[in-house]
Amino acid sequence: MKTLLLPLVFLLGCTLSLHAAELRDSGKCQIQQAGPFDDDKVVKISLSNDQLELEANLRADDFVGDYALFAIPSITNKSEENLSCSWNIAFFDAEGQLVAALSQATEVGGGSKDFQLASCLATLPKAVIQRIAAYEAVCYVNPAPQAE
Repeated sequence: MKTLLLPLVFLLGCTLSLHAAELRDSGKCQIQQAGPFDDDKVVKISLSNDQLELEANLRADDFVGDYALFAIPSITNKSEENLSCSWNIAFFDAEGQLVAALSQATEVGGGSKDFQLASCLATLPKAVIQRIAAYEAVCYVNPAPQAE
């Protein structure tokens, strides 16, 4: 029984890992105060592969009486299968010290367009956001678990 089970588990793991992906981007940036439609003031990130397209605008603005750093992505699932997505972005100052890190994960339905992770923000003092000089972003994409 073990002889048959081990190859089956190995093949299943290989099949699932064929669809997993890491989409990455990094760069220098200066976060500006901008509203959601101030395209000329935002830092734009675009990540994509054959399954998924993610676009995020990095910006700062007032938020419910506080000042906030926004990294809200808009996700398009180009495949027909449901995908698990984990969006992670870290911000650093000019010395490479971590200033802030934001993360949000969800399942995106097959064929969904412009799905937003609207909670990907952090309230921070304006002076802290002004120290941001660089970012590193990664989105992990996997087939969503099947309901049993």
